[in-house]
Amino acid sequence: MPRPSLFAPVGVSDETRKKNETVEGLLLMHMQCCKKRVSAVTPYLWVDLNAGPGRYSADDGQPSLFEPASEFSEIITGSPLIFRSCAEHRQIEHYRAILFENHSGCRDSLSAYIGDDPRFMILGDHCAATRMLVDVPMWTYGMVYSDESGHIPPFHLLGDIASLRGLRKVDLLINYAAATHKRARLSKPGRHRYVIEEISDIPKDFWLIREPHRQHQWTFLIGTNWGGFPEWKQKGFFLLDSPEGQMILERLNYSTGELAQRDGVDDLTLSFL
Repeated sequence: MPRPSLFAPVGVSDETRKKNETVEGLLLMHMQCCKKRVSAVTPYLWVDLNAGPGRYSADDGQPSLFEPASEFSEIITGSPLIFRSCAEHRQIEHYRAILFENHSGCRDSLSAYIGDDPRFMILGDHCAATRMLVDVPMWTYGMVYSDESGHIPPFHLLGDIASLRGLRKVDLLINYAAATHKRARLSKPGRHRYVIEEISDIPKDFWLIREPHRQHQWTFLIGTNWGGFPEWKQKGFFLLDSPEGQMILERLNYSTGELAQRDGVDDLTLSFL
């Protein structure tokens, strides 16, 4: 089986396994909720904006720039293969998986793992995502996954995707390092916005947020138009407009220094819902 080129842009840290376990749990829940609405006409849609090489270890790529290298030597299964495994487990045969991966070595490796399954499409840079998704039929259910390995998510692109008519019932899942975003925002004033401002511009009616992990404040953001999207409190997921969600948002939205100067922003409304 081909391996991605040495030092391919695959960040690996001790957080990687926890992240993938969370993605698997969310997919299993989401697929079960959507299963009765999936058909050959409206297959379940999985869009992976950072698909990776399929399977990898710390030796295949570079250590994460944002976390220490993982101490684990086992092979890591990436999100496209997690998706395929979840679909098999939920017995969902009708699905369409669009996988974006900018690194050619990773694409070659991923192609070898996927094989010639026509339900999968492997493409390059995710800047073409909006154009590739304009033909999605109405009443399609599924999920768009963004995992930028610690870099700031492409919020504008996610907003364009969520604006597409056919993706109203397709949810967004964003893996996000809030501390990295805050450092960039503070170091270059005016170039980056607060995360609450970014997601406010994305046309999703409801958001869920997860309690952050480790010093870089790894979290997940889920954007949906489904008012009944279940909270996963056992894993730290809360609705953004809940008391718990607002407390998490405050930690992720502001730096320690900004929180220390809250007297000047006490009237700022954090909730936009």
